[in-house]
Amino acid sequence: MQLSPQTEVEFVAVPGKKVLGDGAYAGLAVFDIASPGTYRVSLDVPAWIDVVSSGQLVASRDFQGAHGCNAPRKIIAYEFQIAQHFVLQLSGASSASVRVAITRAPETKGSIK
Repeated sequence: MQLSPQTEVEFVAVPGKKVLGDGAYAGLAVFDIASPGTYRVSLDVPAWIDVVSSGQLVASRDFQGAHGCNAPRKIIAYEFQIAQHFVLQLSGASSASVRVAITRAPETKGSIK
């Protein structure tokens, strides 16, 4: 996903974490979930991840991350109750380009490991 300088991005909702705009990158992407369940948003660079539905931030269910790793570096899990349209908001990214994957999590109890 190609990002823009954060100061040029108009977010759908205020990001869940205030991140400095100087030199940071941000971007938006639209995605649809076809069936309810737990999904993971994974990135290969450090950035703040928000998922937005109907103008509101969706609460995350779980997360994990590894400094010095880029395959993936950060994973956030979300529980989507219904199939619907979402906006992925990235902010505070250190790079103008990020690899993003949105995948359904396997059916397990506990952590997203």
